[in-house]
Amino acid sequence: MLKKLRFASNVGGHGKVLRYLKDNGIKCSQSLLVVYEKGKIGNPDPAILRQLASLYGVSFEGLIALLIREKYGVDFTEGKAAPDIEIQQLEKKLAAISIEISKLKKRR
Repeated sequence: MLKKLRFASNVGGHGKVLRYLKDNGIKCSQSLLVVYEKGKIGNPDPAILRQLASLYGVSFEGLIALLIREKYGVDFTEGKAAPDIEIQQLEKKLAAISIEISKLKKRR
């Protein structure tokens, strides 16, 4: 999910993300960032997630809701319109990116 958000926000590669994190007082290696992007982090650091949300242009709450929904299939935002609307918008962006990635793969 985080990798898709990075692409959706046109941030660039890992180097730019790591520089942003460092500039905002967060220590993070490229290998750790990859673990976050693959969803393999057992106990994510809220400070890292907050900075990634900020960089990717989404709310921290929206990001957490997306990650929980992706990992556990649970929507804890039920009854809370704002995060749910944001999640729907993010999911539409991610679907569009997936289509573009598929098209690019077919061209190879």
